[in-house]
Amino acid sequence: MPQNNVAPAFNSELAASLRAEMDRCAKCGQCRSICPVFIETGDEAGVARGRISLAEALLDGRIGYTQRLQESFTKCLDCLRCDADCPSGVAHELILQAVRQGMARDIGAPRLARFALRHLLPRPRLFEAALRLGAKIQGLLPATQRPPVRHLPLFLARGARLPRLAPKTARRQFREMPARKAPSKPSKGRVAIFTGCLINAAYPEVAADLAAVLERIGYEPVLPQGQTCCSAPLLNFGEVAAARRVAEVNRRALAESGAEIVLTPCAACGHTLKSTYPRLLSTDWTGGKFRVLDAVEFLAGAELGPLTPLAQKVAYHDPCQLRWGQQIAQQPRDLLRRCASYVEMPGAERCCGGGGAFSLFHPDIAAKIAARKVRSIRESGAEVVATACPGCMLLLAQHLPAPPVHVVQVLRRAMDDRK
Repeated sequence: MPQNNVAPAFNSELAASLRAEMDRCAKCGQCRSICPVFIETGDEAGVARGRISLAEALLDGRIGYTQRLQESFTKCLDCLRCDADCPSGVAHELILQAVRQGMARDIGAPRLARFALRHLLPRPRLFEAALRLGAKIQGLLPATQRPPVRHLPLFLARGARLPRLAPKTARRQFREMPARKAPSKPSKGRVAIFTGCLINAAYPEVAADLAAVLERIGYEPVLPQGQTCCSAPLLNFGEVAAARRVAEVNRRALAESGAEIVLTPCAACGHTLKSTYPRLLSTDWTGGKFRVLDAVEFLAGAELGPLTPLAQKVAYHDPCQLRWGQQIAQQPRDLLRRCASYVEMPGAERCCGGGGAFSLFHPDIAAKIAARKVRSIRESGAEVVATACPGCMLLLAQHLPAPPVHVVQVLRRAMDDRK
């Protein structure tokens, strides 16, 4: 019998679909062998099988939302490895998001975080203004020993460190660029760049390099000014209604750009636009106006022309939401083999410990996971580490002597060397 003090965890329609999903879990424990968090902690409540058991108890009314439960469901990297490797095909991601939505209702995020999630992210201009203010505040704070990260407290605890914000965001830089000259040959089409948060605020050079590469191979790059965060952080906090508003803002901005192709240089953004937006909005949320592709996915199949491979040894780290969420693994390697002296690192597919906000709230666990990745990089003998996710770049920069680069940046250098 449900406990009297336990509010219904899910509405009836959602409960039925979640019950069917949970029933598929055979409790085999395969997720224990691949979960980066479980490998470091051994905590059954922090692995897919354990969370599904907790979600079943919620559904049955045997437990309610508590701080301990919240810890179990936030101590997840959202790496999607358990979804990709589950023998029964359980969609742990869907169960995780449903429980987080209930936690947002019954427990809620810290007040300042809730304000930022609900009122800043859905408003691109206000969000940009907040980023400009944040960049100025950061300039007054002491730098850490490992740039490009500085401490910006905000609502985060445990001395969490955030990326050094660029003085000008990618969208502002693109907006202030002189008018581009008409291409010498007809454009192959208009391509929109979706920057998300980190590319826009911390790594605008990646967007600039992607735009330059697109121009070099005959496309017209555009950077829609009305876009904002992809909404993944809101979903991590269970703010589904706000996430839907953000998704609609982005849908409108991308549709109005006139682009036939939208490229995401961020693995997390790409997974969100490809897999989550159909659930938040509709299965045909693009209206047939454009296709969403990861940047390396697109460039690997494009006519790039002659390249001059870099002499440096370059290894590739697989972003989880690109490899496991989008099943894109070979394309970035193919690109790097054309652009540099490529070496495959052992355990390239293992998570680096970033996981969006995970490393901010669980820095100790993230550091242990990152240490495994650093050992793999050293074993590879690579001089440069390339990846396709700004979150991975941020995390690894805190643990490597030389900061990682984006695959797009390696390609841009291979193109520039032919000048």
